[in-house]
Amino acid sequence: MASEVVNLKLLSGAFQLRRWRSSIDRNAASIHMYAGEIELAVREEASMQRFEMVSLLQNHAAFQSAFMSDTNALVAALMRALSEGYLVLSSPRDSDAKGKVSDPAWAAYKALQPRIGREFQVAMRSHFLVPREHVAAIRQEADLDVVAAREAASIIAAIAKTKGVGQLGASLNLVLDNVVDLNSPEAKSGFVLLRAPVSQAARYVPPEDILTPGKLKKLKNSHWIEVVLQTETGEPWVGEYSIKLPDGRLVEGTTDADGKIRIEEIEAGNCGLSLTELSSVFWGKSAGGRSPSEKG
Repeated sequence: MASEVVNLKLLSGAFQLRRWRSSIDRNAASIHMYAGEIELAVREEASMQRFEMVSLLQNHAAFQSAFMSDTNALVAALMRALSEGYLVLSSPRDSDAKGKVSDPAWAAYKALQPRIGREFQVAMRSHFLVPREHVAAIRQEADLDVVAAREAASIIAAIAKTKGVGQLGASLNLVLDNVVDLNSPEAKSGFVLLRAPVSQAARYVPPEDILTPGKLKKLKNSHWIEVVLQTETGEPWVGEYSIKLPDGRLVEGTTDADGKIRIEEIEAGNCGLSLTELSSVFWGKSAGGRSPSEKG
């Protein structure tokens, strides 16, 4: 038996895609209002409900058995059947329900939505602007907070400015005038801004806070050693030395004019200092066995 109904989940709420029935479809939703969302939802559900979608078209002139394997052709045929009135989009809720958004506001919303996106990011949190009458259904499917009307209007105006929608000024103003929240009177229609809770916000990690292998190595080798060598009379001792570092490396060199040795970017630990060549002036029989002293 051919399928009669395919359930679709649009951002605007839950809808049914089904064949036209004149006795009850007087208030079917306008496909022009939801065209982008319908096509996206149909494509996303094609793998899960392909048989049901193909069945909807069995008596339509565009029907082809190839629809079972050709997703693009199936989506195009469904959209064409909708535009011709063979199929309709209907909501499980009464289309005349209290709080329905007015037609001018809807038109403004549909003009603005493609420009700001079905989902947009503010302060690393996802935001969705939806009709008030669809909020309950959407929040049943996703954990979203309701933004207070005044804050919501400010956010929408700011995101619209960043998207460069100045030419839609009239539409933007009409949408802003119809921003509400769940504390507004029940009969007040309009649009509600939903956003992901703080727990779902993406955490931004500045590049300087990301630990790369190079940075880890630098942190590990962030220590240093400094030695100042002097004779017993306080004069700088200049000569060759070797230092064994904590990682086992041997560093050799000559002290500077002040008798100083400094080695940076080494691991923490003990170092071993050896004076590999001593001047006979300070070391040997003529000097009475005196050795340089260490300082630092």
